[in-house]
Amino acid sequence: EVEGGWNGPMLAAATVLHMFLGGGGSFSTGGPGKGMHTRLYMEVLNKYHWVESCQASSVMYVDSGLFTIYATIVPQYAAVFINELARIFHGLSKISPGELQRAKNQLKSSIHMNLEMRAVTMEDIGRQLVLSGKVGTAEEFGAIIDAVTVEDLLECLRRCLKTELT
Repeated sequence: EVEGGWNGPMLAAATVLHMFLGGGGSFSTGGPGKGMHTRLYMEVLNKYHWVESCQASSVMYVDSGLFTIYATIVPQYAAVFINELARIFHGLSKISPGELQRAKNQLKSSIHMNLEMRAVTMEDIGRQLVLSGKVGTAEEFGAIIDAVTVEDLLECLRRCLKTELT
């Protein structure tokens, strides 16, 4: 669980963590290179033939949010997979400045690209009004994203892992 959701202190850290971990499928559409530098892609999808898909996601609500890792794997490798996730989570303390900046850039790019479509922009304005009572600009969100540190990612992960896993 992401405490506070859209209106909580972990919003930016959870979304940057989502982008950093990334992931995808063993066959992914969207053009060459999509997500290939994310941690789950490099350390799970490229490494284990028994993983069909593995990706991080986050969704925020007014007072709570969810941070998830979703995977499709061959069942007999479940314990190995859980150990790999634990290893990856433990390794977050060694994120390089370049890796962190890449995740931030991916998130800001995603925001700007999505806002180029009118329908998405209208949906975003409505969501922001419902969730927070105000509308922020892409530049404001960019500044919040730029302020995220490795320590913020680690604290976000610690808080999310304190809740019961499902």
